[in-house]
Amino acid sequence: MGAAEKLDPSSSVLAFAACELRRAREEAGMTQRALANSVFVTPSLLAKLEAAQRVPSGEFAARVDEVLNTGGLFGRLWPLIMKYAYPSWFRPYVELEAQAQIIRSFELRVIPGLLQTEDYARAALEAGRLSNVDDLLAARLTRQDILTRENPPELWIILDENVLRRPAGVPR
Repeated sequence: MGAAEKLDPSSSVLAFAACELRRAREEAGMTQRALANSVFVTPSLLAKLEAAQRVPSGEFAARVDEVLNTGGLFGRLWPLIMKYAYPSWFRPYVELEAQAQIIRSFELRVIPGLLQTEDYARAALEAGRLSNVDDLLAARLTRQDILTRENPPELWIILDENVLRRPAGVPR
């Protein structure tokens, strides 16, 4: 029995979405390989998504909704999945950040998450030797969506010059 078959859909939002993904794929009569090809991901990534071992992207959710004709189910689940991709201690901060009208930050050591590029964020997360870097990276980059919404917060960032000069991550 594979990881996807052992999954308890009541254990988390991610597990519920993974079970729904598998159910919708099987209902459509598609193999993992066929769905993976249709939504432009690798079969191994799709297997991890169905086993709740990876967090899907918003783009993936939209493609699955289109290919499997789910009526937007995965697009509606995606914000909940992303909310729970953050560590529990960080969720209140993300919720406050999403509601903020003004954000002010003073940084001496790192570029704030709202301004990090994908490469910088990946390097910073990999330096922590975490097992779920891809999920945390997706969550971190999703936070930046507040900057392009209809009424974005006023953003004031003061950085020490060394923040811009200091290499991110571990040397390779």
